[in-house]
Amino acid sequence: MKIKTIASLGIAVCYCLLSNAQTTVVKQLPAKRTSLIVKIDGNLDDAAWKDAATADGLTEFRPKVGAPEDSATRTETYLMYDDEGIYFGGY
Repeated sequence: MKIKTIASLGIAVCYCLLSNAQTTVVKQLPAKRTSLIVKIDGNLDDAAWKDAATADGLTEFRPKVGAPEDSATRTETYLMYDDEGIYFGGY
């Protein structure tokens, strides 16, 4: 009886630890619709890009996996759409 109790408690503890380890954070980036003209020229200085959705709070893959991005070398990404297409931009 004592072995069954210890085994049951061990399984319950393992289950709790594994269920917490598997949780993931879902990040979303809702695209913003633009009615302005988007000039595709590699420059993000058009008025349309000023109101585009921005992705922030990214994490590093290299050199340290999972670390928050360094503000000096952060990635800036933008997303928007109109009737003609979906536009991604970034630095």
